[in-house]
Amino acid sequence: MKKLLLSLVFGVALTLVSIPVAHGMIIYSTGEQMDIFQKLPAEFEFDDGDHMNLGVMYSQFSIFWIPVWNYGETKWVWSNDAADAYNDDVSEEELELLRTELGYDIPDEPRIGFWNRIGGKLVWTAVILFVVLFGRNKKKDDEEYPMARNEEPVAENPTEYAG
Repeated sequence: MKKLLLSLVFGVALTLVSIPVAHGMIIYSTGEQMDIFQKLPAEFEFDDGDHMNLGVMYSQFSIFWIPVWNYGETKWVWSNDAADAYNDDVSEEELELLRTELGYDIPDEPRIGFWNRIGGKLVWTAVILFVVLFGRNKKKDDEEYPMARNEEPVAENPTEYAG
């Protein structure tokens, strides 16, 4: 019983000592992303019976879930409806079949959607511009109104406030 109590106290003490202090947190992600490019009719199925769609796979870096940069190869894939499973054996003949038989407008090269390609960059540019402009105005306010910084006024003559 004493060993259990001692190990419990030691474990709690270790936990309290090793708690990290975070002054800020940045959430980022990197890796493969998949978007459904074209939903296909119900007769298109994987071997396990899941419905199949034509998707685009690419690699992406994002901060706070806002895309920043796409890198690596962009390729056509077959994906399920949830876009969490895929098969990257998409042949040019299969793409041509989708174009001619089903009348889908499928480009030769896979394209990433607007939000993932450009939208995130526009958002980050706007955030950076806002911070730069707002930060510059804050410095001007501090210089013009020193009392706004909760500082005591400094007397030029030290005997002036001697009361």
